Amino acid sequence: MAPTGVEIEITVTGKEASKLEWALFTWRGRTAEIYGRVCAEVDRQRGVTRLRGLLPAQRLMQKSPTTLDIYVDVRARGTAARRRIKVPESLSTQRTDGMAAFRTVNGNLSIRIAAPPS
Repeated sequence: MAPTGVEIEITVTGKEASKLEWALFTWRGRTAEIYGRVCAEVDRQRGVTRLRGLLPAQRLMQKSPTTLDIYVDVRARGTAARRRIKVPESLSTQRTDGMAAFRTVNGNLSIRIAAPPS
């Protein structure tokens, strides 16, 4: 996590990974009306496709407290899909001012937004 937001870098697997036309990182609030997307950089090197992007803190922290579920939207061969981002069990909770990225019970990436100090 960076002071300006949450940096994400993932490796895309599967037979369509090399055919990606575009990718976006998307977040949705579980209990609050929050939705946003940012472009992801698609990087292909030596047969590996990686996506990188920054989820800006000022957009993530529109309402608090809340939990945001993080997705990746991709398009390959004209077909778009949305998937949750899987993270390893070894992911430790990463915190920055007012935010904490964590692994859900199902192994997906989410971000907890804390209430502002009173």
